[in-house]
Amino acid sequence: MNSRPLSRLAALLRLPVLRAVLIGGAALLGGVPTSGWSQSPAAAESPAAETERGDSPPPLATRQDALALRYKRFEDTLQQLKEYLRKSDPDRADLLERALSESKQTLIPDQLGELTLLLEREQLGDAISGQEAVIQQMKRILQLLQSEDRQSELEKEQ
Repeated sequence: MNSRPLSRLAALLRLPVLRAVLIGGAALLGGVPTSGWSQSPAAAESPAAETERGDSPPPLATRQDALALRYKRFEDTLQQLKEYLRKSDPDRADLLERALSESKQTLIPDQLGELTLLLEREQLGDAISGQEAVIQQMKRILQLLQSEDRQSELEKEQ
């Protein structure tokens, strides 16, 4: 294992653990800017900004493939956090395990790969339907990860 993933993991662990995971999950869903996490500043530009400069945006299939890679890194980070927390915080490790299990059961990485193929074949209608389904599955995983925050809020109220 090289030092970059470990340094990124160490940086994540300085934040409240699930906050970092939630930020990563929200970023995958398009709700949080991720510049500085896994993209270069040029890669973080919007397609509209690229068009204004005269560059054409990358093909949809390329962008979908990049999203699939980001999701894989997200799963890898969840796995690393789970292993790190196994002894020190077994409840959080269990929550991360449930999220990973849900992701594997719904085959999100495989579906993202299939969406790339659909976009390469320009089967846009099927790709849109598939993306909507994957987004719903990702939202369920995000809700699962957020459930710990909700549970701790309820405990604080009592």
